[in-house]
Amino acid sequence: NNNNNNNKYTAAVTFCQEHQAHEAHHLQLFRHVLPVTGKHTRLLPLWRAAGWTLGFVPTLLGGPRTLYVTVVAVETFVEQHFQEQIGELLKQHQQQQHQQQQ
Repeated sequence: NNNNNNNKYTAAVTFCQEHQAHEAHHLQLFRHVLPVTGKHTRLLPLWRAAGWTLGFVPTLLGGPRTLYVTVVAVETFVEQHFQEQIGELLKQHQQQQHQQQQ
């Protein structure tokens, strides 16, 4: 049983490492598409701490399965948020094109 728990945590660590690599790739894509101004929100340290805590505490209390559930919930929220932003940007772009045609 102890070996099974070790395997669960080893799998969770591997998952975290792979997820971190994917997130680093996403960050590179964003930096390529969006201009880097050197300005960050003053809340960035708070967001980073909150993100780490959101992953660590549930995993500590509920084990690796809780980590996976938390990541799915966060990623789902982020995808929905990005889709809303994309929709708003497309709407603004269409309005600008319409105004230029008049």
